[in-house]
Amino acid sequence: MYQQPTAPQSIGGVLDSAIGLLKAAWIPALTMAAACAATSSLPSLLAVAMPEPMITPTPEDITAEFASEYMAASALLLLAYLVSLPFVLLFGLGLIAQMHATQRGDLLGWRDALTFAGRRFLHALLCAILLILATGVAYLGAVFIGVLLFATMMVAGAQSTATAVGLVLALVLFASTPIVVLLVYWGFALPLIVTRNLDTFAALGRSWNLVRGHFWRTLLILTIATFIVAVITILVSFGAFFTAFVPTVSGQMAILFLINTLSGMVTTPMFVAVLLAVLHDLSLRRGGDDLHRRIEAVAGRSP
Repeated sequence: MYQQPTAPQSIGGVLDSAIGLLKAAWIPALTMAAACAATSSLPSLLAVAMPEPMITPTPEDITAEFASEYMAASALLLLAYLVSLPFVLLFGLGLIAQMHATQRGDLLGWRDALTFAGRRFLHALLCAILLILATGVAYLGAVFIGVLLFATMMVAGAQSTATAVGLVLALVLFASTPIVVLLVYWGFALPLIVTRNLDTFAALGRSWNLVRGHFWRTLLILTIATFIVAVITILVSFGAFFTAFVPTVSGQMAILFLINTLSGMVTTPMFVAVLLAVLHDLSLRRGGDDLHRRIEAVAGRSP
């Protein structure tokens, strides 16, 4: 049985706690994890209905009619992703609820988890929309400033290829920075909506306060977790090699859908486990910081 830490841990300790939570919660949460992974992979199956020339066009295929059909198919695919996102969010909330129950030493069935997720859905949906808008605006603002700086430096005479490549890389890094900062500071808002029953703005504020003062530590843990998830995804994606033996495009896409679903059944609970472990550790640290400040305040008032 998984036991929650009772004191703040090192980075390695938090990751070890996340692994322990994943081991304890993976089987009970497997149904919800599978639903979340399958739903997120489902829009890719629309490619099955597309004619093969639209997937792998040749120069002869590219005509005005082809362009019109391609735009319509792309719009349909985008619509499919937009329709699937609420279901991915709903199943993701249920997964968080089940894994949090395991973290507390309880067991929550998938039906109860889904019911609870439905009650928290609107708060989570608003939170997700605000996160997308905030990161999008921050990214566009950073890109605009970066492009101005890039153009200024190029006009000033820094026109060598090496310099241009360096400036482009610097622009990408500069534009990505506000996204990373916002995702770290607000990355625990969705888990807080589920685990603490907070509304949207309270969860965003609570997430920000928990991370404040522990940004670099939190960023390092999430970076390590993201790297592990990426490695697992790459390893599982090697299964796409078998699509070379499938003669039809529909068969190949079905295999890719299966691979993506199986990968998500592992990586999604893994990242949720890391988020919950880090959230618990930050809560312990914030509680200790608050207690320390109270003690200092009392000591300062003492004669």
